Amino acid sequence: MKRTLFFSALAAAALSACGDDAPKKAAGLHLGGSGSLEPYYAALLDAECDWLNRCAPVGPVAGAIECRLVRANFEGSEGPLLQAAVDEERLSVNVDEAVACLGALMGADCTMETWPGDACGSAFTGLTVGGDPCLVNATCATGAFCDLSASCPGVCRPRSPANSACEQTAQCSPPQVCTGGRCTAPGGEGDRCGGAERSACQARLICASSGPGQTPKCVVPASLQGATGDACNPDTGPFCGPDLVCQFDKLLENKTPSYGCAPALTSGSACTIAFPDPCPFGQACQDLTLSAWDVDGRCADLPKAGESCAMPLLFPKLGCADGTVCDAHSICVKPSHLGATCDSDEMCASLHCTGGVCAPADPCAPPSEP
Repeated sequence: MKRTLFFSALAAAALSACGDDAPKKAAGLHLGGSGSLEPYYAALLDAECDWLNRCAPVGPVAGAIECRLVRANFEGSEGPLLQAAVDEERLSVNVDEAVACLGALMGADCTMETWPGDACGSAFTGLTVGGDPCLVNATCATGAFCDLSASCPGVCRPRSPANSACEQTAQCSPPQVCTGGRCTAPGGEGDRCGGAERSACQARLICASSGPGQTPKCVVPASLQGATGDACNPDTGPFCGPDLVCQFDKLLENKTPSYGCAPALTSGSACTIAFPDPCPFGQACQDLTLSAWDVDGRCADLPKAGESCAMPLLFPKLGCADGTVCDAHSICVKPSHLGATCDSDEMCASLHCTGGVCAPADPCAPPSEP
C-alpha cells in the first residue's frame, strides 16, 4: 500500500473509532504532514485524558495536570520523533492493531493503577537494528531499546534478561523492571513493594499498606476500598470505595492529619481538603484558607479561556478549566501549537517556547521539569 493510502486508512479507521466526536478529537493535535499520525494520536490522547480525569488517584484536577503533561510530552517530544521515524521508514504502523487498541481504550475502567494504553505498543514496530542510531525506544527493533547513556543520538542495543544490572526499565526485557539496579519481575499479589527490593507491581495491582506502620504490599485495589466513615490514608492506603473521597477529618495530637471516607460532593457544596478533589468534574474546591488545618472552601467552576486563573490550594499550577492553561499573566488561555508565537513555555501545548515560537523539545537536551 502506498504511504498516502496507508495513512488515509489509518486516519479513517481512527476517526471511525471515535464516533460522532471524531472531528473534535482530530483537531486537538498538530504535527502536520500529509502522512500524519495526527488523527490517530489525537483520538488516543483524548482517550487517555478521559481516563486520567476519571481515574487519577487524586481526582480530575490532578488528572487534568497529568493530561496536560501527556499532551505536552507528545507534541513537544514523542510525536515529532515518531512522525519523523515513520516518514523515514524507521517505524511501521499496523492499522488493525492501532484501531483495535484505540477502541479498547474508549471508556476504559479504573481498575488499573496506571494508564492501560501501554498495551498499544504492538501497533508500532521499530525497524532500526542493533548498533544503528536512535532517539526513541519505539524505533528500535523488537528486543532492543535506545541507549542514550553515552551519546545522543543513542544506539539500539539488546534488552537485558532477568537479574542483569540496569539503570532504567527500558534496558530490561518485559515484563522485568529496573529495581535496585537489577532487572526484576514486578511484584505479584502479596509481595512487598515500594522500596529498593521491588518498586513495581503487576498490572491490576497497586502498592499500598493496610494501615499505619504496615509494610506496603502489592494488592488488588478493591481489597482496600473503605466505606463511608472508615479511616483512610490518601498516600499509602487504605483507600475509599467508588464515589467516595478520602477527606481531611482532624489534626491529631502529634500534628498528623487524619482522614475518613466521605461521599463526593455536588456543584456548589461546601468542601475541604480531600483526595480525590471532592467536587464534580469541571469544578474544584476553591477559596480554601489554611489556618491550623481549619480548611473550608466551596465547589466552584474552574475559569474558562479569558478569565483569571483560580488558585486551588493543592494544585496551584492548575487554575483553569480542562483544555486551557494558566499563562504567565494568570489568565486562562487555549495553548498554542507548534509554530505559533509565544512569550512563555506555559502558552505552548509543547511547553517549549523557543525564540518566541512554540517548538518541539531538543531530544538531546538534558531533561527539565515542566
